Amino acid sequence: MRSYGQRTPSTCGIDFEMSLDPSAFDARHDDLLHQAYGAALEPERWPDVLAAAAALWRAPRALLYSFSVPSGAVGFTFAHNISPRELQ
Repeated sequence: MRSYGQRTPSTCGIDFEMSLDPSAFDARHDDLLHQAYGAALEPERWPDVLAAAAALWRAPRALLYSFSVPSGAVGFTFAHNISPRELQ
């Protein structure tokens, strides 16, 4: 079992600090969760939620999309710091 604060390599080559410590789940995470719930009801808010998530997790980019396996269609796509060209 890993200890709190131990760094774990990701599949993309970036090390992320484990945040299993309950005290690490602070008000910023709570606020982000509430923003996501709000965006579920008002989809135009997703770009702001993705920007907040990227900032909180120190990620240069963020992407949220839905995909239908039976049809192969993409239902929605919201991106932060990803150009439309990169999404194609």
